[in-house]
Amino acid sequence: MKINSKNKFTFYGLIIFFLTGICFTGYGLKIRSDYINKLSKIKKQDSISREISVIKPIIKKIKIKRGHFWLILPGDYKQGKDYPVIIYLHGRKYDPPNVDRARLHLIHKWLKNITVLRSIVALPMLPRTSYPTWTMRDNAYLKTTIDVVVNRFATKDSKIFLSGFSAGALHSIYVTLNGFIKADGVCAFAYGLAQDIRTIKHLVKDLPIFLAVGKNDRFTRMNVLYSYRMLKKFHFKDLTYREYSIGHWVHDDFIVDMEKWVFSKSKS
Repeated sequence: MKINSKNKFTFYGLIIFFLTGICFTGYGLKIRSDYINKLSKIKKQDSISREISVIKPIIKKIKIKRGHFWLILPGDYKQGKDYPVIIYLHGRKYDPPNVDRARLHLIHKWLKNITVLRSIVALPMLPRTSYPTWTMRDNAYLKTTIDVVVNRFATKDSKIFLSGFSAGALHSIYVTLNGFIKADGVCAFAYGLAQDIRTIKHLVKDLPIFLAVGKNDRFTRMNVLYSYRMLKKFHFKDLTYREYSIGHWVHDDFIVDMEKWVFSKSKS
């Protein structure tokens, strides 16, 4: 059977079309198979995430006289268990109407960077009467926060660590070194000493201190380095100093390092 030129092109065109269809069908089946595999993996990850979510930290808002604080409890929290307690003071950026933004930022960092929280974290919000920064009149408010956390959520044997960022760091290290608030350690990020250490009458030289600062935070870095050298000069026994690649802000790694540092000191 002879095929004329016109029918010849039609015949070969149909063959090419048929073969192309087979190729595309095979490719389409492969894409569908890959998609189903990826979907099954996602569903599996989701099921794992749902299992992990059971042990995610527990967040509570606790109202007290003069204000409130936010509390982060370990996901496997048990009443009566001895947990170290971190009292974390925010900086002066947050004015009273927007003060809970500090809470949102910090809680996000804890949840984002710490797989398993081993401490109880309290985030006191600066009272309206004290704006723009922490002052000595806030010590009673901070002591109340500590008492509520210890009596309701921790134990009398739980170690207390005062911590903070910027103005919160300044207040934390000032009140602990001067003995206005008793603590088992202090963590200060982006600020250190604001007074001549020689004027402090009763230095607690065995107090563990963790000083940290951003490498790009030039002015504050000078203060924190000065504070570290002065504390070394006055023979403080337990000093930790770290720098992070950031300006005047809380670095994610600091949150992780602080929690690890607190946990290690609570066991020593």
